Amino acid sequence: MTEPFTGSISFAAPAVTSSGIPGSPKAVLPAGQPVTATITVTNTGNTAKDFVTDPRLNGKVLQELLGSDVNNVALPLSLRAQPNWLVPTNTNALEVAAQGTVPITMDVSWAFGDPDFLGRSFGNNSVAAFAAPAVAPGFFFALPEATGPFTTGTTGTVNLAAVANTNPFDTAVTSTSGDVWAFSVDPNATYSPLTLAPGQTGTITLRFTPSAPKGTVVHGFIGVDTLNLATVSGDELVNIPYTYKVG
Repeated sequence: MTEPFTGSISFAAPAVTSSGIPGSPKAVLPAGQPVTATITVTNTGNTAKDFVTDPRLNGKVLQELLGSDVNNVALPLSLRAQPNWLVPTNTNALEVAAQGTVPITMDVSWAFGDPDFLGRSFGNNSVAAFAAPAVAPGFFFALPEATGPFTTGTTGTVNLAAVANTNPFDTAVTSTSGDVWAFSVDPNATYSPLTLAPGQTGTITLRFTPSAPKGTVVHGFIGVDTLNLATVSGDELVNIPYTYKVG
């Protein structure tokens, strides 16, 4: 069976503009004193969308991710307690490690199945690693289980941890939209998106409050993203770079 469809592809720039974002080392921002900027977004799609900002610093570093159901996880694994982590955008490598009380095997996959990668097991441990130019953002699940074959049922527990190679979140920048991706490393992050109907325009206000030592030149970017909570996925519309010197 076939189902015809039509569509179009556009390379038009996203309808995003900004004002007040510092863009030079000559822009001096006094330490501890907030400076505001704005980002204006127009929803050019045909459905309502949630827009958020995602302030990051330049350069990728390994960051431990917060997880759910990752400590003293009972084996066999329950369908109601599958270890998982929120992996942020701008990630190019993900590693998950597990240590059990019995020999284990582990598989790690994105919430919707691909990518899916098998861990390397050694004794009661297993490590799964995945690298790509852009790892799919969203929830990843680990499925550790006791290694068979068994003559009788085998029980045990396992502890897990995950690290992502990604751009650090810039805690010196806050916004009225919050940053949903910051929940991957910060349980106190906020999320209050700008929701726009088709054709509607709205504004997100940013606040830069420099906290680095005086004289430091800060380089980063503000990601402007859409998010669909049903799939915890969306689009990165544009990255707006910023640079300033702490005065």
